[in-house]
Amino acid sequence: MAIDVVSAQSVDDLLPILAERLQQLQSDPFTPDIVVVPGVGMSDWIQERLAIRFGARGIVANTKFWLPNEFNANASLLSSTQLDVPDVAEMQWTILEYLREEELEGREPVPGFLLAKRKLSFAKRVAELFDKYAVHRPEMILDWNAGKNTDGNSELPDAQMWQPILWRHLYSRLGMTSATRAPFVKAEFQNARVTFFGLETFSRAKVELLKQLGENQDVKVLHLSPIQGIISTFRAQDFIVGEKRREQDLASQVKNPLLRSWSRSGLESAALLSTIATSAKSVSTDPATTVLGALQNTLATDADQSPIEKQSELLKMSDGSVQIHLCHGATRQVEVMRDSLLHILKSDSSLRPRDILILCTDLEKYAPLLEPVMGARLGADGLKLPISIIEKSNVTATAVAVAVDSLLALVTGRCTVLEVIETLSLEPVREKFGLEEDEIADISAWVNQLNVKWGIDSEHRTGWQYATEFEEGTWQLAIDRLATGMMLQSQRIEEHLPGVAGFDDISGSDIETVGKLFSFHSALKELQRVSRESHTAADWAG
Repeated sequence: MAIDVVSAQSVDDLLPILAERLQQLQSDPFTPDIVVVPGVGMSDWIQERLAIRFGARGIVANTKFWLPNEFNANASLLSSTQLDVPDVAEMQWTILEYLREEELEGREPVPGFLLAKRKLSFAKRVAELFDKYAVHRPEMILDWNAGKNTDGNSELPDAQMWQPILWRHLYSRLGMTSATRAPFVKAEFQNARVTFFGLETFSRAKVELLKQLGENQDVKVLHLSPIQGIISTFRAQDFIVGEKRREQDLASQVKNPLLRSWSRSGLESAALLSTIATSAKSVSTDPATTVLGALQNTLATDADQSPIEKQSELLKMSDGSVQIHLCHGATRQVEVMRDSLLHILKSDSSLRPRDILILCTDLEKYAPLLEPVMGARLGADGLKLPISIIEKSNVTATAVAVAVDSLLALVTGRCTVLEVIETLSLEPVREKFGLEEDEIADISAWVNQLNVKWGIDSEHRTGWQYATEFEEGTWQLAIDRLATGMMLQSQRIEEHLPGVAGFDDISGSDIETVGKLFSFHSALKELQRVSRESHTAADWAG
């Protein structure tokens, strides 16, 4: 069995290799292909491009796209360490429960928890931290499971001692699940054809899992790297996956100043892959005859810089592939960027808005400008650039602004359990409906038992092509069941809602909390109805 690594500077160069691999018939047609991708967007792009590439000649079937953490979790079950980490969504609720218990006892189990306004978000960040530890520092998690308070090597400082303590409490509550999951994972992995596509970074833990997987089956790694042939170069050197090379800076071995500054994680990944690769090759392409192409070529060849005469020649080209604009003020910067993007889209018909990514160093400053400026209708056709802002921080926003933003996001979204509970936990919302923090915890427990998934009601779900008759998992059904549960305590049979199973895990003391939840749900439902229509600024303010 082998681990073949192919590196390229662009996913466009790797896609034909993936297409050829998927077209190769396997002995068992029911054996799946597993493609590990860095994100959901990459899997969508692959499927779209493969559909265009294959056309009417064939389809892509029985192919599963996994995210890196899915691969880590499943492959870990088959490794010698048997490191099994619960899902983040599962961990966050258990962490929140434990932290609240400790808070009631007058203790602060995690620094900053008592001051946190959004307790569930705080618990989610801790769960994500543990999830990252399992991926990048599994030896530390294994030490914690063994009762040691180390970072995998040395003793943790007192300020970090809360982490292994919380982890052991978390793990004891959730329990081990490896024994039940391993047979299913083994059955899927046994004959599956595994391909890694478009990943730039590989942790030591992932490389170790790859090594174990490669002992039993062929694995192909289609790796993104800015430097041609870097893995073949490292294969000639002695690197050990499990060794911490803190004193060896791989970036010092490259000449290009950009690579020295930005490529440390990429070089480390290339070095790790070189230790397990059975074969390694690099896909080389002719550089584009543009300023950007020349810059990319200096990275690919690890050139110090272009000759002086070449630099002067490139600057005279002014092809627009690299542009620097000096603008007065933030608004003007956004306007110039919009005009530049429109010019590029007009000159290249193959480009679409979804192919454009805007990176911003201060999103809080520019987000209020991006949406109106980029979304303004221009020209006789009234066309506009669609834009979606992600990773928008609320650090500098006021509590009321955060609450308004969360409410608007709810009524325009799916109203999942996490989204609604987080909005209810916001101080302005809690004060509006008179909710206490312990009541939020009660509501969270109820909706979990009532199996609420998403959707204000069945009508709200019709926006996602669901039938109005399908009400399972909505907030409305949960409200009806809570109401019926309260009515069951009444002697008057006519008060009961027909066709609704009452929720009986409530008592008379919960009536007030249930009433507050009813009020919030009714207000949310009305806001969702109103938001479907256009209103003037005065109407919204009123």
